[in-house]
Amino acid sequence: MKFQYVSNAGIIFNIGNKLIGIDCLCKDSSQLYQDTPMQIREELKPDILVFTHEHEDHFCAEYVKEAWEKNPALIIYSTERTINLLQEMNIPEDNLYQVTDGEQIIIDGLHITFMHSIHEGEQYADIQNLTLLVKIEDKYFVITGDAMPCQELFERIATWSSHIDWFFAPFPYVGLRSTRKLMKESLDIKNVFVLHQPRPEADIQNWVANTKRVCESAKDGLPAPVFPNKLGEWYCT
Repeated sequence: MKFQYVSNAGIIFNIGNKLIGIDCLCKDSSQLYQDTPMQIREELKPDILVFTHEHEDHFCAEYVKEAWEKNPALIIYSTERTINLLQEMNIPEDNLYQVTDGEQIIIDGLHITFMHSIHEGEQYADIQNLTLLVKIEDKYFVITGDAMPCQELFERIATWSSHIDWFFAPFPYVGLRSTRKLMKESLDIKNVFVLHQPRPEADIQNWVANTKRVCESAKDGLPAPVFPNKLGEWYCT
């Protein structure tokens, strides 16, 4: 099984005959994070789309409508606000599913459990964020969206599985020693894939370089993370 890195926090799973995109269609007006490139959008024909929340660095309703127009059978799962925005784009209700906390879906052997989690940052306290717990055969994946990295989050993930084959998370998760400690206390993580990196030209605070330095010097037992550099690359699990 393999996955493709396509945008700021966007990945695509290729499983069986289906393409399942998570936060894979976005357009960040602040130009801090990487949009989904036009070439990828034009080539992409997903069967399933999942969005962790409605923020534009994870979700663009216009791009989703383009994908639905190419594939009218496209199914989209997300939060109430995201679904409402897609309804305003005249995407039929039969294509849209608002998920609940703890709900599970199964797609060609891929199991996704949706877990409501607190969005990072006090200013976003009213944003409903989904953390995705994904099982494919004997492998376990976690996609956090913008979940606040706290003890409650990691402990709840551990009740689903303490062994995680791939943990997809924003770069501060591995750049903050306090968060690394909490992750290690609750979870046995084999691979970490770093999402939500700023565009190189926008990284005036050197966030990525500082995060990499923390990872290189850490002796806490977490694996060396994968920092993807190029959109469109595929990775094998």
